[in-house]
Amino acid sequence: MPKKSSTRERAALTRRRFLEQLGVIGGSSLVMSAMQSLDLMAGQAGERPVLSGRPARAKVLVLGAGVSGLVVGYELGKLGYDFQILEARERVGGLNWTVRKGTEHTEIDGGERQVCTFDEGQYVNVGPWRIPYTHTGVLNYCKELNVPLQIFMNEAEGSYFFYEGNAAGSLSNKRVRLREVKADMIGHVNELLVKAVNKHQLDVALTADDQEKLVRFLVSQGYLDASDRTYKAFTNRGPGNPYDFAALIQSGFWQRMRSVPPTEGTAAAPMFQPVGGMDQFPKGLQRGIGPNRITFNAEVQSVHQSDSAKMGLQMKRRFWEEDDQIFGGHLYSNLPLGEFSYPSYDYWTKKGVLLGLYANGPVGDLIDQPIKGRIEHVLTHASKVHPQIRQEFESAYAVFWKKVKYNLGGYASGRGNTRRDQLSKVENRIVIGSAVTAPFSEPDWQEGAVAAGWQALKSVHARAMQGA
Repeated sequence: MPKKSSTRERAALTRRRFLEQLGVIGGSSLVMSAMQSLDLMAGQAGERPVLSGRPARAKVLVLGAGVSGLVVGYELGKLGYDFQILEARERVGGLNWTVRKGTEHTEIDGGERQVCTFDEGQYVNVGPWRIPYTHTGVLNYCKELNVPLQIFMNEAEGSYFFYEGNAAGSLSNKRVRLREVKADMIGHVNELLVKAVNKHQLDVALTADDQEKLVRFLVSQGYLDASDRTYKAFTNRGPGNPYDFAALIQSGFWQRMRSVPPTEGTAAAPMFQPVGGMDQFPKGLQRGIGPNRITFNAEVQSVHQSDSAKMGLQMKRRFWEEDDQIFGGHLYSNLPLGEFSYPSYDYWTKKGVLLGLYANGPVGDLIDQPIKGRIEHVLTHASKVHPQIRQEFESAYAVFWKKVKYNLGGYASGRGNTRRDQLSKVENRIVIGSAVTAPFSEPDWQEGAVAAGWQALKSVHARAMQGA
């Protein structure tokens, strides 16, 4: 008699149920990737608008030379518009800001002034710092404007995990390499699979030849001993014995592992960066617009958003490369640093700038401390992983966007579609072109700013053509 299927088995596989099952199996990152594939999550900037026509008497004033404003200005220029961009600062880019020697700013709350003393050629991107390959709006402009790009090393297998307290079980308070976690997890799992094959316990129909080839693959891919098919230490993993399988499971470090990185967000691969700093992208747009279309030091208004902070630390030598063989990537930890990262350029040169702090929001009361206190905070916690950092430290530059004039915040936040619908409406002759209004991408990516620029451009051009 045929087995009756349960109500659960007969239920339609809806998008919601599919995502729920992915969440059980693979966690939130896998769900986010699937959401993008199903068009349930923002991604690329969409199609670049193809516009024509030239209103004879239309004039446009663009407030702000951030990425959105520059995109609008660049495209208006190609259409032959009479336009002008007013920028309150003395530079283009807005949140796209690369700090180098001589960069300075005064915080609006407390009035503390910083002047960057990095060596020539050293820099830190205190705003956007990487471009996913899916962000074709930004990448195509870089190609069109001759802005050279290089690979951003988003994940380096020599990077460390370091979790204080009991957050990682028996592996807490230890420096554990990403390559060790990958090797040990894959090795232990493949050893279990080989045992399952040998005991004919796989719930799949495989011929004897299939099973033999599968075992050979598992032995090769899982670094198993060819003779007894068990997982043991091997040279490329690094020194020491493999970590206990149960300890690795308990640590949660395995959550960083993916067979193929998702195409969304901070795990997208490959990633890119402009050669010489992220501000080369808006500078490329500035060149494309021309020298007479942007008026600097023209203050218009301030915009209040949410908090964000970054700190660049110049080191006397690149000890992370020389001592620890880390080339790009990040430190994975629960330390109060947000994200601590290593530069993906100028390998094996004498000096380098670390991203010592990247916090989306305040880290305790750090924002209320003087700059010296913020630097001491970073050095104190980073030295738990890199004890050399105090000896090698030379100078730092801290940017807390909440305290930067004309920004007062780093990221847009709010009520999604409701906010976008309200802000993207043309009111009389005014339209907002900001990443917070973007129908595509996330507002904290430059791709969102490009999308917003295109959206504003279409609204402005449609309005102008009505009166032409």
